[in-house]
Amino acid sequence: NVTGVQTCALPILHVMLLELIVDPVTAIVFEAEPGARDAMRQPPRKTGEHLFGLRQMANGLLHGAIIALAVMGVYILALRDGLGADEARAAGLAALVIANLTLAFAESAEVGSRFFDKSRVVYWAIVAVTALILAAILFVTALASVFHVAPPPLRWLVGAGALAFIAGGWSGALRKALG
Repeated sequence: NVTGVQTCALPILHVMLLELIVDPVTAIVFEAEPGARDAMRQPPRKTGEHLFGLRQMANGLLHGAIIALAVMGVYILALRDGLGADEARAAGLAALVIANLTLAFAESAEVGSRFFDKSRVVYWAIVAVTALILAAILFVTALASVFHVAPPPLRWLVGAGALAFIAGGWSGALRKALG
């Protein structure tokens, strides 16, 4: 587009979609997830201590960087493999959505808790609705054209999903492994 409006609007639509997913998921993760079993045995936070310190900010930056690298990697590798820009963008968008959902789960789940615990019903409902929305965006032509995506080959969707699962869930797996 000569005016650049179409090009500028594209990232805005993707960010809006991501916000519609991330906001409810984080609210559920931080409000509905049961507290740690030993929470009442922990001393209270000191009055002058910040709720979010350098450690939490560094942790967030690390997670964000890993997810960003994974999504960019999916996009670049898809282009190099011969996929069109819209197909590569779709694979990257799917990876971004899956990585964020996985990160929310990984950061909220207590070590030893069950994957499909009854306290996570709302989380899994959001995952299901998100999967339907993502599928509609990828496979319904009218929606795909709005988001400038096209359905990538199945192997790319599976690969993007697997990489996103690793990029979003590595910290939860590490926490579980370390006990």
